[in-house]
Amino acid sequence: MLVKEYYDGILLFEISNKRVWSRPVEEQEQLEAEWVKELKEKYPVEVNRKVLKSLKKYLN
Repeated sequence: MLVKEYYDGILLFEISNKRVWSRPVEEQEQLEAEWVKELKEKYPVEVNRKVLKSLKKYLN
């Protein structure tokens, strides 16, 4: 699991570098916003508040 997490982190870094960080500084903010928007549309995330609330009691 640790190796997979490391691999995923390296992959994310490489994609970020190609899509955002290797571009001119003036464009980076807009490129990052567009990329995050694309990711949110492609991979929607729904937070289940009920589950979070039930887990909270185990953390305290």
